[in-house]
Amino acid sequence: MSVNLKPQKHIEDLKTIVESKIYGKIKKQWLIITIIVAVFAMIFILTSAVLAFEIKYQNKFFPGSRIGDVSLEGLTAPEALEVVNQLTEKLEKQEIRILYKNGDSSYLKITPSINALNDPDLSRELLRFDNHKTVYEAYNYGRNQSWLKNITDQVKMLSKDKYFKASFILDDSMMRQLIKQGLSELETIAQNASVNVIWQDNNNYSLEFIAEQNGITIDYNDAISKIKNNLAELKNDQIEIKKQNADPLVHLSEVPNKEAMVKQVLTTTTPELLYGDQKWTISKKDLSQMLEFQKDKDNFFIVALNKDKFFDWLNNNLSAKINIEPKDASIEMIDGRVNKFEAHRDGQTVNVEETYNKINPYLKQGNLKIEVAVDTTSPKISTSEINNLGIKEILGTGHSNFTGSPANRRHNIKTGADKLNGVLIKPDEEFSLIKTLGEIDGEHGYKQELVIKGNKTLPEYGGGLCQIGTTTFRATMGSGLPVTARRNHSYNVAYYLENGLPGTDATIYDPNPDFKFINNTGNYVLIQTRIIGDDLYFDFWGTNDGRRAERTTPRVWNWVSPPATKYIETLDLPVGQKRCTESAHKGVDTSFDYTITYADGQVDETTFTSHYKPWQAVCLIGVETLTLENATSTDEILIP
Repeated sequence: MSVNLKPQKHIEDLKTIVESKIYGKIKKQWLIITIIVAVFAMIFILTSAVLAFEIKYQNKFFPGSRIGDVSLEGLTAPEALEVVNQLTEKLEKQEIRILYKNGDSSYLKITPSINALNDPDLSRELLRFDNHKTVYEAYNYGRNQSWLKNITDQVKMLSKDKYFKASFILDDSMMRQLIKQGLSELETIAQNASVNVIWQDNNNYSLEFIAEQNGITIDYNDAISKIKNNLAELKNDQIEIKKQNADPLVHLSEVPNKEAMVKQVLTTTTPELLYGDQKWTISKKDLSQMLEFQKDKDNFFIVALNKDKFFDWLNNNLSAKINIEPKDASIEMIDGRVNKFEAHRDGQTVNVEETYNKINPYLKQGNLKIEVAVDTTSPKISTSEINNLGIKEILGTGHSNFTGSPANRRHNIKTGADKLNGVLIKPDEEFSLIKTLGEIDGEHGYKQELVIKGNKTLPEYGGGLCQIGTTTFRATMGSGLPVTARRNHSYNVAYYLENGLPGTDATIYDPNPDFKFINNTGNYVLIQTRIIGDDLYFDFWGTNDGRRAERTTPRVWNWVSPPATKYIETLDLPVGQKRCTESAHKGVDTSFDYTITYADGQVDETTFTSHYKPWQAVCLIGVETLTLENATSTDEILIP
């Protein structure tokens, strides 16, 4: 007998299939649950790590934050500022060392400050670090952006250090001047092939042709760039100057028919310069001293005038007879009434460049007549405007005292004050003190004073003008006008104490730093200056629009004693004799608040913070021979 088991087998197979599907479904669900749990666990761990990281470095620098070689990790902003302050104070006292001869240890050393003998206005820094800005920018990296950008920046710093550059201001032009002063003997100017006309007593002449000479120049831009790179990294590594060959543009062998060309000009040409009914003739002898070889627009050699020599001839012979300074219409107020009125005057100036461009192409034509190019300059304030100025009352007065000033400083203070007296400032004009004072030199009435540069005392213009800057600053605040540019002196100067306190001074030096403010009164502002004994007063006249100006008494802290006197050997003084700067000065920090409240209730508040460095006295001492600070093979030139 046989038994059929197939139905039972089907049932078992079906059961197996069902169990398998159920198990697979359960397994899949557990896998999903496991993944979800793992993801949430990972998110929790990462979030916890991020939160722990953020909490740990709350108000502190993140890992990987560096300024130069200094790690700021874990420091608060005030702690980092203290570290950076110490580094920059050290850098500001050190000489910048420039290697200027390959193969031996020869250096130019530049001290980043200039010291005056008698007038503190001429003492100044060439280098000033802005450590607050440096620390602020570094601290806020990874903080002030979106959440994702902040996290990304923080992760980048964890994987690779972030180097932040120090913020500073370097007086490029003065630094270039000092490098050039110290290394001028290393440079030779390339000389083009030239002609020398030798005149004899009988008005005959002979020609001497001088071959070209190659030159060597110093790449000053490269030197300044290297100095800045060092400073940005808070380093003072020595730098090496880069010399460049300078090739002349005119080679004697390339000039054809040179003798014939020169003789043609000297035989036929007597240039005449005309302006109105005036006439100037360039004599053949004067003309011969200006001749040089140039290439014309078609690249052919011609005999032409040397631009610098022609400019000198124009300035010596024409400019004084043609040039006229423009003069604004001006008024003088006494006791609230117009005491004096002066009409405006247009100015005119010889345009030497255009005049040169007129005469140069036509030399070979002979007996040429050239109209002198003259530019007309309109004054800032015309007579027609003077009647609608709105000059009604004194808006504010600035005062400073210059007791103890030497004669030249007093002279310069009066000269500067006279320049400002009667100046009118248009509505919405930004006033620039440097621009208004104009050229600061002997031709414009100023006297020089001595400064120590390297191991020499040299005369320099500009003394006394910070008295002008400080008084203008105080008059500006007294009048409630917004200040747009102001810098304090490098060190605390007794002339500028106000009620015995530092902090309300303003230094100026052509071309920078400048002092600026905006006339936002809606009317003209008139400056009137007066000197009574040792007191300087600036009165700002205008129309009172209802604004109110206030300033707090300066807050003073952080007095620091000056370094010991620095002695510099010199051959310019008798042996053993000393010549020193006026005195050393303690360092100090100050700040005060300046508030303008306008008639409509708008309030503008500015805090003026000043850092005055401890300033050492510097003395030159006469010696018979200069000693070297390092090895005897080291030649060091010290610039201020």
